[in-house]
Amino acid sequence: MTSYINSDGSGLIGALGPTNFGQSLRLDASGNLLVSGGSIQSAIQSGKGFVATTGKQNASGAMIVAFSLYNNSAVGVLLYSLTCLSSSAKTHQLTRGTSNLALGSNAYVSNTSLGGSSSSLALGSVTYANSNQAVSGTPLDAFATPTTQPIEILSQGNSLYLPASSGTNLTLYLDLAAAGDWKVTYRWIEI
Repeated sequence: MTSYINSDGSGLIGALGPTNFGQSLRLDASGNLLVSGGSIQSAIQSGKGFVATTGKQNASGAMIVAFSLYNNSAVGVLLYSLTCLSSSAKTHQLTRGTSNLALGSNAYVSNTSLGGSSSSLALGSVTYANSNQAVSGTPLDAFATPTTQPIEILSQGNSLYLPASSGTNLTLYLDLAAAGDWKVTYRWIEI
């Protein structure tokens, strides 16, 4: 395989599209797909970018809290950023599942293009629970967070895709050791 390098030193990979025009993807020095610009930026500018958050929450004691996004809509959901903040330095889990967990509280969902249209995800598809939850679903990752430090769960170049009409969820469970603040934020584009 031939390697090509962009002028900034990052790797370039590509292929011919169905119309025999070249399509390329940018990589960082480690070979990870760069997703901070290009198609994601274009989708946000055209009103297809969204953010959902719990806002600042306060757990009343030690418990596992959760934030879930469920996609059974006619559009695909490409999650490119998942961040969390926890008052506990414990191990948290990211899972995928096949049902709408409908955790009880609707997350605050906004278009990242101010004044843009609403998300295609139905009300009740992006929810959270500030009460003890049982972890369910297939594990995708487990990680520890530094106490009171925000963490980006998807590193640069990583993303998760929930296909249209797939009936799949992506849920983040935070294991809190004691009463304290927490928050989760997901950012995605609808394609």
